[in-house]
Amino acid sequence: MIVGVQYYPPNNLLTGLCTESWRYAVLDKNDFSEVAHLEEEKIYPLTSIQLRAELEAEIEAYQCKILILKHQLGAISNA
Repeated sequence: MIVGVQYYPPNNLLTGLCTESWRYAVLDKNDFSEVAHLEEEKIYPLTSIQLRAELEAEIEAYQCKILILKHQLGAISNA
């Protein structure tokens, strides 16, 4: 997940690049406390198949969490 973007103009002392560039701050999908800073050339959009698989996996994970919470809620109601 991209959480930030920064533009570096040409001849920037920080990057040492002669050309302009964009840098992206990206969260690690497994550890949201880890942020990587990637150059524009290293960012690739997901294909529609990859995006669908990612979304379906996320939906399934949330559905499992909902079932667990409903079970816990039922246990509290029956106590």
